[in-house]
This record gives sequence, C-alpha cells and structure tokens, in this order.
Amino acid sequence: MFPQPAVAAALSNYVEARYHTDDDATKAVQLEMTGTLTQPTFVIVDPVTMEVIRQAPQPLLSVEKALAFLEQD
Repeated sequence: MFPQPAVAAALSNYVEARYHTDDDATKAVQLEMTGTLTQPTFVIVDPVTMEVIRQAPQPLLSVEKALAFLEQD
C-alpha cells in the first residue's frame, strides 16, 4: 500500500529509517523502544528525543489504515 498515491503523499512528510533486528542486542533495543518484537513494526519517532510518538496498533494492510496512522495529529 505504500506506493499508493495517497499513502506516498502522506509519507512525503516523513524520513524513512529501517532498523534491522538480526541479533539479540538489536532485538532488545526494538523491544525496549516498541514493547514488541513483531515484524514489521511501524513507529513514528521524534528525531530529536528519539521517543516514539506513535506506533501502529495493527498491521497497515490497507490504504485506509496507513493513512489513519500517518495523518494523526
């Protein structure tokens, strides 16, 4: 759904970052930051404080769910 025009437009307000959890140390960071080891986990992080602003409560499997997550105030 990310290439869909409405979602792509909403994503233009963000900088994408990927965090790979290939070992126990990186999994521990993900668990501490998000409270889950579920993959994929989508979060919006404050770039200054590195605090999670919001986390997708469910998989973003539709345009509507992706937009609801991305366009929250």
